[in-house]
Amino acid sequence: MEQPVHVIGITIYPKTAEDAAKLGAALPRLVEEDPTLAYRIDPEPEGARLIGTSETHLELAIDRLIQGFGVQVSVRKFEIAYRETITKTVEHDYAHKKQTGGVGQFARVKIRFEPLPRESGFVFTNAADRALPDEYATAVADALRTAARRGGVHCYPTIDFRATLIDGAYHDTDSNAQTFEAAARACFREGTAKAGPQLLEPVMKVAVLTPEEFMGDVIGDLNGTGGSISGMSRQDTMRAIDALVPLRHMLGYDSRLRAMTLGRGSWTTQFDRYAPYWRGGDDLNPIHPGAAMGLR
Repeated sequence: MEQPVHVIGITIYPKTAEDAAKLGAALPRLVEEDPTLAYRIDPEPEGARLIGTSETHLELAIDRLIQGFGVQVSVRKFEIAYRETITKTVEHDYAHKKQTGGVGQFARVKIRFEPLPRESGFVFTNAADRALPDEYATAVADALRTAARRGGVHCYPTIDFRATLIDGAYHDTDSNAQTFEAAARACFREGTAKAGPQLLEPVMKVAVLTPEEFMGDVIGDLNGTGGSISGMSRQDTMRAIDALVPLRHMLGYDSRLRAMTLGRGSWTTQFDRYAPYWRGGDDLNPIHPGAAMGLR
């Protein structure tokens, strides 16, 4: 089964100590019932973060917590799972040095950061095998992987890039795995900042079914979100409209569609790809045909 892409999350807090105890027991059962959900416990303040595939998906999960498991919770607003990537190839040289008396700390790494096509993830290559022992190269790879998960300039997970360790240096007494981890983290932070960091956002496939008399309003609304109409067809007395729309513009769409169609319209959505965040104005919209795409 294809792994679900978690593009949106919501933070929930139990209302009482009793609800907190129920929540800890209910979340694993909730995910067992629906493996497309995920969660993370936040111990301070005591709560949890539910992560899913759409706004509706999470609303149904919260309703299941309340109605099915009897957990009363308060919720914070939906948070979109943005990502970031890099757009330029750069090489960055970083030396980690500390001397406070006795044994010091030293590690030097030179890493090339280069963008990769969407869905490539994180790729590490060791091209400095003669310069550094294997354990130090492994420490660099592990630290870069962790740094990418924690995020770069925009503080979102960094994806679709290659990090190539091309050179390094160590000291017989002042170097160890920890010093190379520190050097790699700093090199990632400074190197990716110079590599044209770019914010990515989830783009959704949206399928809307509407009575024909409301089709113009629905299309106008979708176009107004920065979306792109990808197809239209007739289904009995209804019209089906397919579009690609940034997820941030689809929050609250259920209410908008009901208002536009007097409650007669319906819609479904699923993740399509990650695309460069479009701020509008004179920028190219990477979702529209003819724009520079390179999308996930």
